[in-house]
Amino acid sequence: YKKINFGLKCPGVLYRKHDLNIYRKYFPRTRLIIGLRHPVSWFESFYNYQSYRNVSLPPTNQLIGRCGPDTDPKVCTDRARFHAALARLGKTSMDTEDEISLLFGLRYEKFETKIIENSKQGGNDDIDHRRLAEKSTQKDGIPNDIFLYEVRQVTTEASKQIPMDLRKYLRVNTDFPDIFPFKQNKTRTINICEHDHDAVRALLVEHGTDAADWIRDYFVNSSSVNL
Repeated sequence: YKKINFGLKCPGVLYRKHDLNIYRKYFPRTRLIIGLRHPVSWFESFYNYQSYRNVSLPPTNQLIGRCGPDTDPKVCTDRARFHAALARLGKTSMDTEDEISLLFGLRYEKFETKIIENSKQGGNDDIDHRRLAEKSTQKDGIPNDIFLYEVRQVTTEASKQIPMDLRKYLRVNTDFPDIFPFKQNKTRTINICEHDHDAVRALLVEHGTDAADWIRDYFVNSSSVNL
């Protein structure tokens, strides 16, 4: 019979423990392809996409932090912490204070305020860090290989290299068709660069910095992560 290769596109896999368990148990040799986008451009695009679908959204400054009952269940700044999702794959040790600080946003986020408040009340911030460490090590991970790319690699001239890299990664003998640079022109509800979005944009930039540092210093050092 003719061997058929097939794939599934679903970013939710990185956010659902049940899905990761399925891959670990039943599909440990499935080769994953993960595309990343800068948090600022992702947030702007997703906000505009949801608006295009007639989803009612609050101002962006009300979408800071976790998605909750008072916000759209999909649009919030926490969903742009892509490195936290990648960490669920278990490709790094997550046993150093520096890595934990990157994963939990301790350099910028409100957790710092909570630690300060806890200290003022006679608490011990070492306890908070220890709890984070314990939580971060409660990981199973998956054995699957990963191909990581940034979306601009397929929207610029650099896209000519992607088909060759993917063919090699997927162990396909035939050439893949070229990916031609493109640019989407869609109606925008918001322009993330405008002053009304300064607060959310600043936090998203911080998420991007944390993600870049963690991916460069930890994630890509795994032997199962390919670029």
